[in-house]
Amino acid sequence: MPIEFRCHQCGKLLRVADETAGRQAKCPACGVVQQIPAASATPASPSPESPSPFGAPVGNPFGTAPLPPPKPGGEQNPYQSPAAPIGYEPHYSFSADADPVRAFRATPIDAGDIISRAWIIFKIHWGMCTLAFFLMWIIQVVAGIVLGPLALITVAGMGFKQGEPEGAIIQQFLVQIVALPLAAWLDAGLTLFMLKTARGEAATIADVFSGGRYFLAMLPARFLFYLAYGIGVMACIVPGVLLALMFSQYSYIIVDREVGPIESLRLSNQITSGNKGAVFLLYLSTIGIGLLGIIALCVGVFFAQGFLTLMFAVAYLAMSGQRTLDQVLAPPVYR
Repeated sequence: MPIEFRCHQCGKLLRVADETAGRQAKCPACGVVQQIPAASATPASPSPESPSPFGAPVGNPFGTAPLPPPKPGGEQNPYQSPAAPIGYEPHYSFSADADPVRAFRATPIDAGDIISRAWIIFKIHWGMCTLAFFLMWIIQVVAGIVLGPLALITVAGMGFKQGEPEGAIIQQFLVQIVALPLAAWLDAGLTLFMLKTARGEAATIADVFSGGRYFLAMLPARFLFYLAYGIGVMACIVPGVLLALMFSQYSYIIVDREVGPIESLRLSNQITSGNKGAVFLLYLSTIGIGLLGIIALCVGVFFAQGFLTLMFAVAYLAMSGQRTLDQVLAPPVYR
């Protein structure tokens, strides 16, 4: 008879073979290593006095739902989690104890580990990730092709001749008035798509175009981010890089937590504290991965960029202490 027990860290229900009693196992959800109890032990239940937002004990977001049905042929994954009840909605909470899936706590990350974890997920969803990035890119390219001539015509109508510095500045300003809001809208949508994919949730192409709900926070946050970065670069290149790393997670936080621009920058500073080196290495890795995409007949650039956008979503979830799809798929590791 399989042994059932709950992870003492996140509350996930684990099922293992009875011959593994007494061995060490790594929880696939939170990574904590613990000893497998004896076969006679029953799963520990959290205190009924602390109900979760779903009416189930804290630490088990699936409540008392039954285990998934066995696979055809009688096989059943001994590490499978209980099926989520119908109508289950993830709970967005800043409390690490309220929901282990959506917990928010600063967590150290390793750049190499993030790349490996992102690759596991990308191999499953490479087509959708590549298509999502391609659609965002093509929209921005078409917008640039249209906006450039329109701005040039507008500047000429104002009496400026082609090549005049003042006219060129006004032309660039007119382009950016439209380009920056468009980029903020697309960035929010792509961020939503990649966060869903990284978590293992159902992501669709429609998500790429659903960034409007985050626009009012994303646009000023984007402006503040580049303002801080620009001031840092003018002062000295190093402060600019540090500020960019410090506030690099603002877009993910806005989409994930639905907070305002200032709060997104504050929380980004919180979770990147101690992780700036790892984030910097991830940005450096984009050079090598991008070159590999160019070498692959240039078409590989879209695959490379699809992977990179997913990689940074995985990095955000990892450094904010949230679970990703690769951890759900991985069984406990015995030691």
